[in-house]
Amino acid sequence: MSKPSVERHDYERIVTEYETHRQINAEIVALRRAVEQLQLEHLRIMRRIADLPSETGELKV
Repeated sequence: MSKPSVERHDYERIVTEYETHRQINAEIVALRRAVEQLQLEHLRIMRRIADLPSETGELKV
């Protein structure tokens, strides 16, 4: 009779692991999107810096 409870325990463990992996994957996707946004912002900032005149009054190349 203990076999059904073991199977139930295994099922619950598998479901819990699945939910954990699903949450982790969702967090990974969110982090990747955040990294992409930071990279775009970094490029915008670098372009703005490149457009600023240097301290000597000359344009940066």
